Amino acid sequence: MKREMSLEGKAQHIYERMSSLAMEMAEDIVDSQPSAIPQEGQPLMFERRRPAESELRDVNNIKELYDHIRMLDADGYPHAFLSMNGLRIEFTNASCDSQSVTASAKIFFEED
Repeated sequence: MKREMSLEGKAQHIYERMSSLAMEMAEDIVDSQPSAIPQEGQPLMFERRRPAESELRDVNNIKELYDHIRMLDADGYPHAFLSMNGLRIEFTNASCDSQSVTASAKIFFEED
């Protein structure tokens, strides 16, 4: 079963939309009792994201910067961050236009 779903906005909002959609799909499955169809192709396995992967590196343009911040802006994910001179700066609540990204920042001293 597939349904279209928007990937706009921050990760938390995407997960909330996905949760509602999954509930609708579960109800449809219970109501219609569909028969199983074998999957085609090779399965893809994804490893859990490591906190270090949230550091803002190799970002080449405004869209990539915005996407990096928004896709980590959900409960349970290590937020996008920069480290410099013993400080860690974490970013959430991003918005963007064609020339800049605006975001909330939390700044704290990194622990040794």
